[in-house]
Amino acid sequence: MIIECELLGQPRVIFLDSDWAYDPRDPLAVEVKFGSEGPTWTFSLDLLMDAFTAPETGLLHGSGDFLVEVWENFTIVHLSNGVQTASLQFSTADIESFLVGIDVPSPDEIIALKLNEFLETL
Repeated sequence: MIIECELLGQPRVIFLDSDWAYDPRDPLAVEVKFGSEGPTWTFSLDLLMDAFTAPETGLLHGSGDFLVEVWENFTIVHLSNGVQTASLQFSTADIESFLVGIDVPSPDEIIALKLNEFLETL
């Protein structure tokens, strides 16, 4: 799903397209690619779901290289490579639409999937 975002903290407004993807073969992760040849970030689906289902808005969720703040109308994602940090503003409704479209397997289904993958390697 393509979601437009704004790169914050720049002297001029910079908009980027981001391509959000969920692959059921990696049920605990979400990938976001920026631009047609930009970097791809992989982060925890659980972290994103926790942030979007938290009872309060504006709390900082996560640690390390991926942090997210969910507000009523916008969401800010902070990405860090350890040297630099980029803060990106998204529409909260757009990310919610992406999350609603994901059929998240139960923990038992994930365990069965991973067990089957392992057994196929034997």
